[in-house]
Amino acid sequence: MPARTDKKTRDFLARLAVLYRVQRDVEKIGVLANNTDQRFVEDVANRMLADGLLERDGTSEHMRLSQQGRKVLGEMVSVFDRTIQLNVFSRVYIGMDLSDSDTDSEGRVLPEVYDPRFGGPDDPTGDDCVDMRLAMLHYLAEIHPDGPQEFDPYAVVFLEKLMDGELESPTFWQNLRVGAVFRDIKDIIDTAKTWRSMHEDEDTAREYMDGLYRAGMIEMRKREGSVCSNCEAPLAIFEEETRARGETLDACPDCGHVFAPPQDEDVVGDCPACGVEIHRGQSQCYGCGARINYALPAGTVEHGTQTTTTVVEATEEDYAWSGGYAAYGYSPVCYYDPYGYPGLFAAGGLVVVGAILF
Repeated sequence: MPARTDKKTRDFLARLAVLYRVQRDVEKIGVLANNTDQRFVEDVANRMLADGLLERDGTSEHMRLSQQGRKVLGEMVSVFDRTIQLNVFSRVYIGMDLSDSDTDSEGRVLPEVYDPRFGGPDDPTGDDCVDMRLAMLHYLAEIHPDGPQEFDPYAVVFLEKLMDGELESPTFWQNLRVGAVFRDIKDIIDTAKTWRSMHEDEDTAREYMDGLYRAGMIEMRKREGSVCSNCEAPLAIFEEETRARGETLDACPDCGHVFAPPQDEDVVGDCPACGVEIHRGQSQCYGCGARINYALPAGTVEHGTQTTTTVVEATEEDYAWSGGYAAYGYSPVCYYDPYGYPGLFAAGGLVVVGAILF
């Protein structure tokens, strides 16, 4: 990242926070200056107004995102989305020896077990369990096929704090104004593990990071995929393999538990009154004649004077990503390929996003 003064970095974080707040609060920010924190926000917003990141909403009381402001915030959300897949590296047990029960004959973690090298969210961060997210980002940026890429770690860490609810703290603007937020982020960045520290020999360190990245992406699939209802083994890798063969996984490869046959996609449920299958778009039960009312809670049966009104559970597409990305004009990325480096640094990716705020 190009050299940037502490003051300029603090200004960058303030602008990013204002953009995020404007989008969150129905895209308007009131011009209120009743206390020190509000005057701080107003001053930042007025400078952003002059720079074209905000615009008046037709009144003298509110500002909203301009087209340029939307573009910048969209790129910020892009940064967060592209890095959230690396959260699996937030708890890595360095140097852990895998047991024979966890690996195959070639030393690879078995697809039916979770990789013990990646800890859970409640695991402590210590000498043997460290946060490797920034190290992985720096490594992926450095080995990019088009040459070393740049990204702004302040944007990554700060946006993650905003997404985690930092803006809700009653002292957030005070902490931002006096530089406490900046110092906290700077401390995180300065003390973060580096990929070169993994081994004194750089080639060996690269080999370690390659293996760690591959294992992390596979583990991410396991954690977010389905599990066996009988033994709770992760099924994501098995499902991928069977889909590649044009088949459907019908039993757990670990315990042999047989899964129920897949339901007809056109069937949305059973009639709570008589049990007959209800198909998509059907307005009346073919078994008992009940009218289908999808506005009622699933499983409801109402007895009227002439007609029984019932409801089945309407199906919805099950998306892996949610959280209102569409509001930022951004389409989320999906899983990264464990055997090929991700498009983290594509257009709208991990560029030096701070530069476009000035």
